[in-house]
Amino acid sequence: MPCDSDYFVRELDINSSDTQLHTLKLHQKSVGDVNCIVWDASIVLAKYLEVYNLKHPNFLVDVKVIELGSGVGCVGLTAALLGANVTLTDLPETITILNDNIAFNKDTINSSQGSVTARVLNWSDKLDISANDYQLIILSDCVYYSKSIKSLTQTLVELCGDSTEIIQSQEIRDTDKQKEIWNCYLQQLQMEFNVEEIPTSQQHMEFSCRDIKLLKITKK
Repeated sequence: MPCDSDYFVRELDINSSDTQLHTLKLHQKSVGDVNCIVWDASIVLAKYLEVYNLKHPNFLVDVKVIELGSGVGCVGLTAALLGANVTLTDLPETITILNDNIAFNKDTINSSQGSVTARVLNWSDKLDISANDYQLIILSDCVYYSKSIKSLTQTLVELCGDSTEIIQSQEIRDTDKQKEIWNCYLQQLQMEFNVEEIPTSQQHMEFSCRDIKLLKITKK
């Protein structure tokens, strides 16, 4: 286990019902790459799952969920807290912090009906996961580099069965390059999927932002 100075903690309160409040403790690296901290887009998606669950109680109970590009695991751990059976995925160098955060939140997750594990998943590799293995795919702030667009889109195609739903959040950063990358990604995505933007009126009142897009995606 790294020394405490390597980490700092972000706490996130999640209401799993009208009467139950849980606190996730998300350990982040003080120094590291983009997959080492909690990004705003992941908070927006996590709080959307909370809001949706309050309106549709137990909608995630026993649902098999996979998160792509999990980072520190914010969204996937939230889904597990709401009753889902979650697989967190990322590159090999991220698995340690994912397993740490699973361990740090073990008691909180065990108090729900959910479960969570972590594994390596490189979008460029041949997948050993089949369509229909998961009912819900979640991902946040995964569109940064133009070279990853094709592999990410193909991974979604391969993982997505006829009844699989994808929920994606992405902060649209105010640079021409990032806007171009996002638009290119959307064009490729829409060749294979129906894409619907979730309005801020359906999101958490405090944890939503016009610069963070929240998408509901289904196979054509």
